[in-house]
Amino acid sequence: MFLQSFIVYAQSIMMPAPAPAPGPSSDGKILDLGIAYVLMFGALAVGIDVREIQS
Repeated sequence: MFLQSFIVYAQSIMMPAPAPAPGPSSDGKILDLGIAYVLMFGALAVGIDVREIQS
């Protein structure tokens, strides 16, 4: 029994470690940048409309 558990333990030490998991393909920066551009263009359009209405 001891010899069998020792062999299993020795085999587990000699086995290579599994490869690390790949990183995330997208961390959301592109989505955040797209939302920021939409909001900026929306603010620009509102600013232009307000300026034309006041004139």
